[in-house]
Amino acid sequence: MTNPDYRNLFISSFPLILGLIGFFGGLYYFRNARKIFERQKRRFSRSLKELTDQLEHSEKERTKFASMLNHMSEGLIAVDTHKNVIAINPSAEKMFHRSTGSSLGKSLLQIVQNSTVEKMADDVMENQSLIKREISRTLPELQFFDVTVIGTQKSQGDVCAILVFQDVTRIRRLESHRREFVANVSHELKTPLTSIQGFIETLLGGTLKDTEKSESFLKIMEEDSKRLSRLVVDLLDLSKIESHELLLKPVPLQLAELVQQVLKLFELQILQKKIRVENKIPSRLPPLSADPDKIKQLLVNLIDNAVKFNQEGGKIILYAENVAGKIKVCIQDTGIGIPENDIGRIFERFFCVDKARSREAGGTGLGLSIAKHIIEAHGGALSCQSELGKGSTFTFTLQA
Repeated sequence: MTNPDYRNLFISSFPLILGLIGFFGGLYYFRNARKIFERQKRRFSRSLKELTDQLEHSEKERTKFASMLNHMSEGLIAVDTHKNVIAINPSAEKMFHRSTGSSLGKSLLQIVQNSTVEKMADDVMENQSLIKREISRTLPELQFFDVTVIGTQKSQGDVCAILVFQDVTRIRRLESHRREFVANVSHELKTPLTSIQGFIETLLGGTLKDTEKSESFLKIMEEDSKRLSRLVVDLLDLSKIESHELLLKPVPLQLAELVQQVLKLFELQILQKKIRVENKIPSRLPPLSADPDKIKQLLVNLIDNAVKFNQEGGKIILYAENVAGKIKVCIQDTGIGIPENDIGRIFERFFCVDKARSREAGGTGLGLSIAKHIIEAHGGALSCQSELGKGSTFTFTLQA
């Protein structure tokens, strides 16, 4: 084959050669592109999984955080730059008597109704600091709160301040009751002690030679010392009850028999005041499961009041009935009665409607408080109905 023939053959085969080169080149490129695509696909899958994991983790953290906020005993409120509420947890809604979701978008002052808290939020936003303070509010009732206000960076969304509220109302009330209790105990102890001390000084000053006066003074001193003794016993009983150290020893107890025993203790006082007693406690009542000593103390306190504050020639009625497996007992008197405004307080320690008369009758002001604690320790309830000038009815229920 001559040179021109080779040249013609090459020229005629050139498209085929280019096609083969293109085919193999395309095949090579396709294989490489596929490898690149597979690598990118795997990389994308890893990135997608990481993103999914992060989102799941973020969602779990968000759920955990939301659960923590919802179960906090402290109230939490977050506000924006205008001091409008953008987040509030259920505890805060309960503290400030707000229905669920009704606080969002409202002003902080509108929710907490305390200008001191608003001023704390202002100071924190301006200085990016932390402020702690105790505040009180009177509506709808007196409440005390320990408030902590924390400032946040402006870049953190719309939140500019977070307020945490701890309700310390119960603690402040207990402190107030403690101070009142100490003051009452001091007064109740001081009164008979001062009396005894005064008579001792008088007797030592020469009155001992006067037999009649000496006997009179000694009788008064004896009564004051007995009153002191009763006060100490009542204080010890109350202390045991309120510190949950009262040990009950329940046994089957016939109420009618126990009431008869207690009434005998007051026979002399009943006779002296010419009080008529109607004991209507049925003997066929189911036995109570109760501590006999404590129930006797309860009855002594209630019957003592019925006698002590009754009118001369008055009446005391005792009756009981079985109501749905519970024994309901009523002690009714025709005494001086209790003002309506005082009925809610008669079970408080040292509360006396008529302090002078109570002290004259030898009361300590602790009897009804002890009675209420005894009933509640047995799982029962004690209540009072009274009308001033007409008498009172004390009712308690115990499980049969």
